[in-house]
Amino acid sequence: MNGHRLNSSMANLARSLVRRSAAVLISMIARRLLIRQRRELLTIIATLVVMEIPTLRVKTKDEAPFWQEVTDGIISARQRRLFSIIC
Repeated sequence: MNGHRLNSSMANLARSLVRRSAAVLISMIARRLLIRQRRELLTIIATLVVMEIPTLRVKTKDEAPFWQEVTDGIISARQRRLFSIIC
C-alpha cells in the first residue's frame, strides 16, 4: 500500500466515524429533549386536570346589581381623580 492510498483510506475512515458519532450524539440529545418535553406536557395536563371549574355562585339579596357596582366604581374613581389618570 502506498502513502497516497493509506492517507485517503484514513481520511475516509475518519469521515465515516465523525458522521456516525455525530448522528449518535444528535440522537442522544434529541431523545433527552423529547423526554423533557413529554415531562413538561404531562405536568401541564396534570395541572389542567387537577384545576377545578369554579362554581357559579347565587346572588344574595343584599348584593347590588352589576351595573350599580360599575357606576359606584366610576363615581369613586372620579372622586379620587384616578379616572383622569386612567383615561
